[in-house]
Amino acid sequence: MLSISSSADIILAVIRGEMPLGILPEVGIHLIVREDACELSSKPPAVVVTPSVSDLARGLLTYRPNRDELRTWAFFVLGNSDIDLEQVESHPQGDLLINALWDASSKGSVSIDVARIAESLS
Repeated sequence: MLSISSSADIILAVIRGEMPLGILPEVGIHLIVREDACELSSKPPAVVVTPSVSDLARGLLTYRPNRDELRTWAFFVLGNSDIDLEQVESHPQGDLLINALWDASSKGSVSIDVARIAESLS
């Protein structure tokens, strides 16, 4: 079984786009993706991950080329109660990134302008 710090490292790596979404079951996070909805069930160790604006920007850029992966990734970031977006919310560009996550989770895309801003933050 993975330690709490290993689980946190894996979750952060997925947020950054450094590891694929498919590794999440190893830390007790299961995503069920349907055409019209996603479901998240999670039994990870008691770990809270606090990604930075740079972490989210990197993930957004990594997953952006694949609509389905982007949508699933954004749903995971928004829907996992163990991901604390406080650092992102307090950043001057935080609202833009959070709105981009909502767009990505529903539409599977983000605008060119958001991608440019994400590039500057990554």
